[in-house]
Amino acid sequence: MTSQYVFIDLDAPNGYWFSIFADNEVLNKSIRIERILSDIPLEEGVYTFGNNENGVLNANYGFVGDIVWNDDGTGYQPVFNYNTTTQTAGELNIIKLDEEEQILSGTFWFDCVDSEGNVIEIRDGRFDLKYKNYY
Repeated sequence: MTSQYVFIDLDAPNGYWFSIFADNEVLNKSIRIERILSDIPLEEGVYTFGNNENGVLNANYGFVGDIVWNDDGTGYQPVFNYNTTTQTAGELNIIKLDEEEQILSGTFWFDCVDSEGNVIEIRDGRFDLKYKNYY
C-alpha cells in the first residue's frame, strides 16, 4: 500500500490531492482511492463518493483475468476496471490524520461499475499507513 498527500500550487485554489493505492501482485488485484481538485485540506471525517462539493472523490478496482487462449495458440490476460461514479454509493472515513508523523488511518466501502454496467461491491476496507507529503 502507498499513500500520497500533495498540494500542487498551480495558481489555483483547488490543488489538494490525496491518494491511497493498494496492489496485490499475487492475486493481480488493485484498489485506488483519490480525492482531487479540492481547495480544502484533508481532515478527519467521512467523505462520500460521488459528492463533488469540495473536490472529486473517486475509486477504482481492477484485476487481471485468467489467460484467454486464441485458436493460434497465443494468449492474453484481459484487464477489468471498475470505477465509482456520481450514481454509485460509498464512503471514505478518515479516522486518524497525524500530519506531524504523517500517519493516516481509516475505513472505506464503495460500489463501482465497469463500462457495461456490471457492479462490484467493495466492503470493509481498512488502512493504517504512513503517507508521503509533498507540500
